[in-house]
Amino acid sequence: MKIKTKKIILPIILILSLIAGFIFTNTHYLEANVDEKDKFPSFSNLTDYPSIAIYNDSELISYGFPGSGTENEPYRIEYLNITTSDYNGIDIENVTLHYVIQHCFISAWGRGIMIVRSSPGVATIYNNTITGHTYEAMEIFLSLNATVTENRCEKNGGSGIVLSWSAGAKIINNICTLNDRNAISIQGNSSDCFIYNNTLEHNYNYGIRLYDNSDNSTIYHNTFINNNLAQQYGPSQAADDSYGTLWYNATLQEGNWWWDWNGIGAYSIGGTAGTSDIYPLRTPVTPPSPHDPIYIDSDDDFITYGFEGTGAPRDPYRIEYLEIISTTNTSGILIKDVTMSFIIQYCSIDALQYGILVSNVPSFACKIYDTLIENTHFGIFVNYSHSAWILDNTCSFNNYSIIINECDESLIAGNECLDSNNKSISIKNSEDAYVVYNYCFSGNEEGIKLKDSPYSTVSHNLCLQNGYYAAMELLGYGIRILSSSHTIVKNNTCSENFESGISVNTGSFYTVEDNTCVNNEYTGIETGGADSSLISNNTCTGNPYGILLYSASSSTIRNNTCSSSMWAGMSMFEVTLCEFFDNIIEYTTNYGMEFSYLSSDNNIHHNKFIQNNLGSSSQAYDEGSNNVWYDTSLHEGNYWDDYSLVGSYSIDGSAGSEDPYPLNEQGIPYIPEYTVSMPLVFAALILSSFMISIVVRRRKTRR
Repeated sequence: MKIKTKKIILPIILILSLIAGFIFTNTHYLEANVDEKDKFPSFSNLTDYPSIAIYNDSELISYGFPGSGTENEPYRIEYLNITTSDYNGIDIENVTLHYVIQHCFISAWGRGIMIVRSSPGVATIYNNTITGHTYEAMEIFLSLNATVTENRCEKNGGSGIVLSWSAGAKIINNICTLNDRNAISIQGNSSDCFIYNNTLEHNYNYGIRLYDNSDNSTIYHNTFINNNLAQQYGPSQAADDSYGTLWYNATLQEGNWWWDWNGIGAYSIGGTAGTSDIYPLRTPVTPPSPHDPIYIDSDDDFITYGFEGTGAPRDPYRIEYLEIISTTNTSGILIKDVTMSFIIQYCSIDALQYGILVSNVPSFACKIYDTLIENTHFGIFVNYSHSAWILDNTCSFNNYSIIINECDESLIAGNECLDSNNKSISIKNSEDAYVVYNYCFSGNEEGIKLKDSPYSTVSHNLCLQNGYYAAMELLGYGIRILSSSHTIVKNNTCSENFESGISVNTGSFYTVEDNTCVNNEYTGIETGGADSSLISNNTCTGNPYGILLYSASSSTIRNNTCSSSMWAGMSMFEVTLCEFFDNIIEYTTNYGMEFSYLSSDNNIHHNKFIQNNLGSSSQAYDEGSNNVWYDTSLHEGNYWDDYSLVGSYSIDGSAGSEDPYPLNEQGIPYIPEYTVSMPLVFAALILSSFMISIVVRRRKTRR
C-alpha cells in the first residue's frame, strides 16, 4: 500500500505545483514594470554657454575669456545666455584677478551669480538680466568693494541683490522688480556701501533691507514703488537695523522717491535703527522729459543728438527718460544702418506708424527696455538686427505690439502686450529666438506667433483672451507656431483664447510640454503637419478638443491630461505611426479618444479613460486601420473605468478595434481567463487538500 499511497500523493503535489507555478508566473508578469521610454533630445534654449564654475585664478584663466585680469583690462565674461538647471548660473570663488560679468542673460535653478572671496575691488557685475531663480538673482559674499551696476534682477524667489560680509560695494542704476523677498539686501557686516539711483518696484518684502552690523552706508536717488507687499513690519518700503546709515545725500539735501510718501515731512524707515529719509523727493529721480521724434541713420547722428555713452558694447548710447508724442511723424524713434550699440529705456512713445523702428544694426547692438508704447500701428519693429533684446516693455492699444523679423538669437522677455488690434508678438524668419515670460492679453489674433523661426524657445508666457469672432467663425490663438522645426513650447499658460490655446503647424521635431491650456474656444493644443514631435505633460481642461492632431506621423503623445472636453479629449485625423501612452482622458462629453478613417498604424497603451462618453458602449472611437490598442511587447492595454472584467474592451467605430489586455486602475492587466476560472482554481485547491488529508489519515489508521 505504500506504493499506491505515493501514486496518489505525487500527482496531487504535481497539480498543486503547477497551480502555484501558474499563479507565481502570472503575478510576476502582472507586476512587471513598463520599460522607461527614451526621452526626446533637449534642443538648445538659446544657451550660448553652460553654467560657469570658477574656484581660483587658474580656472578663470583656463576659460579663455578675453582680457588679462588687470584693472584696466579685466577678464570679460560677456554676451552669454546661460539658461541652466544647475544651482548657480555663474559661480566665482577665491579669485584675485579683475573680472567683469556683463551683457548676459542668466536663468539658473538656485542663484544667477554667486561671488565668494574675490579680492577687494576686482569684481564688477554690469548690465545683466537675471531672472527666474529659486533664490537670489546674485549674492556677493566676503568680497570687498564690488561694483554692481545697470543690472535687471526680476522674478526671483529670493532677493534681487544680496551683500554678505562685503563692505564698500557700489550698487548703482539697477532695476530690481517682482522678487519674492527684498530688492536689495545688505547683511553680515557689509558696511560703507553706496546705493544710488536704483529702481526698486513690486518686491514682496522691502526695496532695501539693512541688517545689523551693516553700518554707515549712503542711500539716495533711488526710486521705491509698491514694495513691502507683505507689510511684515509695518508699511515702510525699506527697513534699517544698522547704525549710521544715511538715507539721503547731506550735501545735496536730496533723498529718495517713495511712491507712498504723503508729501509732508520725512519718510519713516522701518527697522530698529529708527531712521528716516529727511529729504524725500517730490518727483521720481528722472521723470520722462518731452522730446521730438528721433531719426538716426548714421553713427554720427547719435553724437548730434547728444545721447550719453560712446556706442561701444560696454558703453552703449542711452536713449532714456524721453516722452515722445507725435501726430505727424511716422515714427517715434527710428534707428537704422548704424554700427554702434544703443539702449532705448524708460521712455514713453505715442506715434502714428512705428513707436520704435530698428533696422540693420549689428548683433547685440539693440536693446529696448522698460518703455511704454501706445496707440501706434507697430509698437516695436526690429528688422535685420540679430541678437536684439526686447525686455519689460508695455505695449497697449497698438495694431501690432512687437514684431521681430530676420533677427536670429533675439530675446523677447517680460513684455506686456495689451489690447492689440492684431498680433501681440510676431517673430518671423528669426532662428533661435527666445520668447519668455511675456503677457499677451486681448489681442485680436495671436498672442504669440512664430513663423519660419526654427530652433526657438517659447516658454513661461501667459496668453489670455486673444482672438475674435468673425462672420460666425472663431479666430485667434494664444500661441501659434508655423514652419519652425525643432522649436520648444514649454511651461506656457494659454486660456480663454478664441480658437486654440497652442497651435503648432508644419515642420518636425517640435517639443510641446508642460503647458496649461484652459477654456479655449476650440482646442487646447493642436498640431498639424508636425512630424516626429513630442507632446508631453500638458494639461488641457475645458476645451472642446483637448488635443487635436492632424496630418502628423511618428510623434509621441504621453503623460498629458485632457479633462472636461466637450467634443473629444484627443482627436486624430490623418495621423500615422504615433504612440499614445500614459495619458489621462477624463470627463469628456463624447469620446475620450477618436481616430478618423485616415489614421493608421498608431499604438495606444497605458492610458487611463475615466467617465468619457457616459451611457454609451465605449469611451473611444476608431475608424482607421491597423491601430493597436495595447503594448505589443508587454501585452498591456489601457485602463477603462467602465470595463466589465470580461473579455476584451471594445472600441466603437468601423475599424472593429478592441483592447484585449485592459488594465486596472493601478496599471496592472486584468487576465480575463484567470478571472473566469478563479472559482475552479479554488475548488481544485480545496479538493486537493481534502484528498491529501484522507490519505494521511488512512496511513495513520493502518499504522
